[in-house]
Order: sequence, then structure tokens, then C-alpha cells
Amino acid sequence: MNTSAHGGTSCSPRSVRAIDIYLLTELDSKALILGLSWLGIGIVYLLVLTRGLTKEPPEMTAIAEAE
Repeated sequence: MNTSAHGGTSCSPRSVRAIDIYLLTELDSKALILGLSWLGIGIVYLLVLTRGLTKEPPEMTAIAEAE
């Protein structure tokens, strides 16, 4: 593992992908349905905000101001 600029550690993308796949295969079917539902809602919300991806998505200024 490499040390990041923030003092933490970072993993390679392959190891993170392997962990994600393992965790997804261990989830209950109800959790997968709920997660995919939230993903769908988020995609629809993005499409509404960007008018079908024809304009830039809004920036998250509240997070930038908090730092």
C-alpha cells in the first residue's frame, strides 16, 4: 500500500475492485434491490438536473466552503 498525501494509505484499483465484488456477492437480495433503487433514483435526478445531460451538473459549493 502507498501512503497518500493526507497521511492515509491507498490501495491499488485491482484490490479495491476485488473487495467490492466480494462484498456485492455477499449482500442479501433485498439489500441489492434497495441499492439499485437508490442508484436509479440518483441517475434520474442527475438527468433532471442536467436536462438530459445537455448542461453541466451543478457544483457542490457547500462542501468546498466547509473546508
